[in-house]
Amino acid sequence: MELPHPSSLADVITDGMIAQADIDAAVRASFGPVTGVEFTGPAPTAPGPEADSGELDAPVEVRLHGRTGDPVPVQGVRLAVIRDGVWTWATTRTEGFSIPELREPQPASDDLVRAARTLFGNVPVLLAPHDDTVISVIAVTDPPPSGPLRSALISGLSALDERFGTRRALMGFAAFRGLGYWEDGETVTVADTSESVALTLRDGRVTDIAGGMRLDDVRADALYYSAEHQLLLDGLFPGTRVTVDLSRATAEVTSDSPRHDDALHARAQVIATVTGGTWTWAWADPNLTGSPAVQLIGGLERFGLDHGIPALFRPHLPAEEAHRLGLTDVAKPVTGLWTHAEVPLNPETTGIVLLDAEALRLPPPTAQALTATLHAPADPSLDLRRAVGAYAGYRGVSLVHATDGAVIPLPTAGERVTLTFGPSGVTAEMGRAD
Repeated sequence: MELPHPSSLADVITDGMIAQADIDAAVRASFGPVTGVEFTGPAPTAPGPEADSGELDAPVEVRLHGRTGDPVPVQGVRLAVIRDGVWTWATTRTEGFSIPELREPQPASDDLVRAARTLFGNVPVLLAPHDDTVISVIAVTDPPPSGPLRSALISGLSALDERFGTRRALMGFAAFRGLGYWEDGETVTVADTSESVALTLRDGRVTDIAGGMRLDDVRADALYYSAEHQLLLDGLFPGTRVTVDLSRATAEVTSDSPRHDDALHARAQVIATVTGGTWTWAWADPNLTGSPAVQLIGGLERFGLDHGIPALFRPHLPAEEAHRLGLTDVAKPVTGLWTHAEVPLNPETTGIVLLDAEALRLPPPTAQALTATLHAPADPSLDLRRAVGAYAGYRGVSLVHATDGAVIPLPTAGERVTLTFGPSGVTAEMGRAD
């Protein structure tokens, strides 16, 4: 599929976003953090409202300093000059575009830096100050490193700005790398000579990158075991109220029922915050940096990166989408904490908090508890046979499959639970064992 010619600045930015994130990750891996930069090249013309930016694509010598070793010399070109906050292009690479932001002076912005990188093959772009008012914008023209295909897609999708279209970003990446690109409904496949990677899209966003567990499989595995823990919490503390002490990573759990005046003290871990309709993973929330209450969240991000599940490594998501994807349940098998509560952290922010205490551990399974749990609401798009199988495994009970259902025998109690799988989900009935 041929990449359509960019018709807007957003298209130009989108075309380079995945490749740029991959190149940045590869540079960090090969060079480490850049601690200093030196530039040698022609200065722009004298300042003034009518001054131009001097020679187009003027060559610049760049020396990159890292934490160890000698400076690394690389070649560059000056592509623009920022004077008093106004960006003026100084390159022939903008020719052939009718996009105003690529033709006329503009207020300097990160979007222009991103667009400049796309025009120069997604190479790193550096800012070289001449004085307090004039800055040269330098593209490093040495061929940049890149990562393997799947890891490049993961790096790119983790940095993909929600303002820009995912499909075009994937097409732009494929065009930049010279990859094969195919679309089949909600599946996009990109391939080079040694690797082919399929990506699943839902509502225009990538939900899975092939090569690891699927998001929906993690959801299915967690579904019923999570549901039973929530039933236990609700049974112990009707109208549950939770307050959290972030400095101690603890929570106090109480009930709003006048007949329940006991309090439970539990371990607490914040996995995400919701503010103004935006879900932010705790590892990306600057207000939680270093808090004892976010010690498990890094493992969740790592799980997402390892398995290619963008919803777990994108810093922010619309809260509605996060709830629709069941991300609270998804976090539970990864962290090993199975009870959650939504807790106000301040007037604007709600914390998604996982709780752990001896009283919140499930008692041995009974037919009544299993039946109640299997009646919990379930997304019919999930593999509910898988979900029931995972639940049986967590509860340590046998599952005997039949054509249209299954049976969970509980011989010690002389009971069984009979399950039927239908279009609307799972139905469960408890009865006496034969």
